[in-house]
Amino acid sequence: PITPQIRSSPSADLSAKNLGEEGCQYIAEAFAFNDRCKAADLGKNGIGLQGVSQLCEALTQNDFLQTLILETNSIGDEGAQVIAAFM
Repeated sequence: PITPQIRSSPSADLSAKNLGEEGCQYIAEAFAFNDRCKAADLGKNGIGLQGVSQLCEALTQNDFLQTLILETNSIGDEGAQVIAAFM
């Protein structure tokens, strides 16, 4: 399981794990209860608009995460707008 890495480590390299939208939902849930992980790499996971929306919603409850890498995903213009609105 990937979510314990988020909950117990100061950083999580979850790049290229083929998470997709469904896996991103589990990651988002873990971020909502995160009190340790300050950096996470979710690059190259096929995350799209749905996944980005779930992540941003979960991160509204998270004061710990400082760096989130989302490069080489399928976020698109709408996903970028979701991220911009969240920031």
